[in-house]
Amino acid sequence: MLETLNDWDISLFLFLNNMGCKALDPFFMAATDMAFVPFGTLVLYLFYRKLGLKRTVLALVITAVMILFSDQTCGNYIREMNIRLRPCHMVELAGKFRSVREWETGWCGGQYGFLSSHAGNAFSLAVFASLLLRSRVKHVWWYMIGFATFISYTRIYIGTHLTGDVIVAGIIGTVYAVIFAFIYRKAEHALWGKNGYASV
Repeated sequence: MLETLNDWDISLFLFLNNMGCKALDPFFMAATDMAFVPFGTLVLYLFYRKLGLKRTVLALVITAVMILFSDQTCGNYIREMNIRLRPCHMVELAGKFRSVREWETGWCGGQYGFLSSHAGNAFSLAVFASLLLRSRVKHVWWYMIGFATFISYTRIYIGTHLTGDVIVAGIIGTVYAVIFAFIYRKAEHALWGKNGYASV
């Protein structure tokens, strides 16, 4: 069963990664890290406009703790279990995919790639923001999940993560988002009473 899932994962990775082209490589190399800037700016702007200053401060504090949990879980704790190599370190994939990061920088990342901290962080922020803003911003889910999905895809495009690394990290990020959105609601209720609690 696990072997079959791994085969499917590799096949999907090869399909998605090889959709790329040389002309787009610089864009995706820049986007894989820089996309967090407009993403975070959009979230901050929406928090301030729709939640007000005090609730924005609360949301940012909780967001920082949430991202710390997500980043450490995906980028350190689970990755240190050495579950699966990055594509560029998998002998069986040599020459079969576009190792864009390695071509551009001469380095493709650490030896192990399960999980993707970029994907975990992106989805934790996207889902958390969506849960806080869903009653205040029309179609907010589409914007947030779209951003998170794009950031996650850049990791596949540049060849640093298999598809499963990204998907599982996204699930973990989503779980953290739900937990910390609940914490936000409880804190808001404690600080500002029933009206604040009901407004999310």
